[in-house]
Amino acid sequence: MKRIRYLFPAVVLLLVACADPILGPWEYDRGGTGLSTLTVHEGGDAGGIIYDELDGEPFSWIFDANWTSTGAKSYEFEMQHDGSLSGSDPITDTYTPSDFEFTMECQLERNDEELDCVGDGLFEEIALDWDRS
Repeated sequence: MKRIRYLFPAVVLLLVACADPILGPWEYDRGGTGLSTLTVHEGGDAGGIIYDELDGEPFSWIFDANWTSTGAKSYEFEMQHDGSLSGSDPITDTYTPSDFEFTMECQLERNDEELDCVGDGLFEEIALDWDRS
């Protein structure tokens, strides 16, 4: 019984230490467009909402994502629409939700408190710099 008592804290510490540092909630605020959120789950699933501007017009886009580790503190997210896209008429008249699907390449920085990402497609010009929330 004494061995179990001494082993339990070591097992808990090992499990906590093995958790991927990307897991959990992230956010960024571009100012004026809204608070964007990203929640990263175990098993490669993630989701959230992006509030930002495209062509000078505000939009919001709800997404699901699949993520994989691509190296030490490096990750790739395949961002997929869930059918929800909101914005002013120039956005909704010009783009469809599927136009917003993109790949996001990310690197954990500053003691795993920042997730600096670069997107492709429509998101190539948008800085996707997430902070742990």
